[in-house]
Amino acid sequence: MPRFYFDISPGAGLGEVQDDEGEELEGLNAARIVAVKLSGEILRDYPDRFWSAGEWTCTVRDENRLILFVLHFYATEAPVLSRARP
Repeated sequence: MPRFYFDISPGAGLGEVQDDEGEELEGLNAARIVAVKLSGEILRDYPDRFWSAGEWTCTVRDENRLILFVLHFYATEAPVLSRARP
């Protein structure tokens, strides 16, 4: 089975997390599911950091360390909210 690596950029509020161990999965679709679940766990466990950390990513690499895909997470407030702050 192929091995996939899941890296989290520093913007998630966790510091940079580089996956050096990886996980053996059946294929690309399984890696996509794991990436979404991992990102969901970060959002669930650190909801306050999401708003203060800015953009962050979950990058998935294959066993040759080539990037296969990246999940991007960021929030954009409506301009009216920015103007309403004191």
